[in-house]
Amino acid sequence: MDDEVRDEVELLVHEHDQAGIHYRHLENTRLKYLGFFFTVTLGSLGLALSQPNRSADLVVLAGVSWMSLYVFSYFILTCFMYIAIRRLGLVLFRYAHMRRAIRKRLGECSSFPSELFSMPSFTSKLGRTILSVQRSAELLLGVAAFASLAFQASIAVRVLGDPVRHRLDNTLPVVAVAVQLLLFLLLWCYPGLWRTESPTRRDSQPVDPTGEA
Repeated sequence: MDDEVRDEVELLVHEHDQAGIHYRHLENTRLKYLGFFFTVTLGSLGLALSQPNRSADLVVLAGVSWMSLYVFSYFILTCFMYIAIRRLGLVLFRYAHMRRAIRKRLGECSSFPSELFSMPSFTSKLGRTILSVQRSAELLLGVAAFASLAFQASIAVRVLGDPVRHRLDNTLPVVAVAVQLLLFLLLWCYPGLWRTESPTRRDSQPVDPTGEA
């Protein structure tokens, strides 16, 4: 191995190590985000289920306005978490792609067997997509957002059917459910309206992070 090839190999190894460090850091960040979100979710469920009479009207117990505001705040938190997790997945995909390209180049530069620089797939295509960590996280966040939207809609329907309620109690759930429905459609049904594309990626290189991380 001449000096030029040795320098290239050292550079590739260094870049591969750096990409691995950043990849693990982003994975840990994703886990922290999900841990915080599920802590809030479990705390909310525990508070709701700890009521002495669960068959009673929980909306009446908490107050219509406060309950609606809480559900709306939870939905906004879910939206921010989804955007953060989605963008982390995009960056993780790029680092995974970079590491594969570096390993491929290392196999070409050295005389070692190419099997040493290839990473076999331990899961099926289904496991790399639907059952991947990234896809599962996005799916769970989507379910949580839809559940909060449905609960907000139930509050609005119940309040609109009760003329005794204060005007604020009648208006707030309706406005909240309209805003939540709009955000849900924008984030989960039309991600191209908000998702930031990589400036270094050409149009012929589609990115789907759900099958990579």
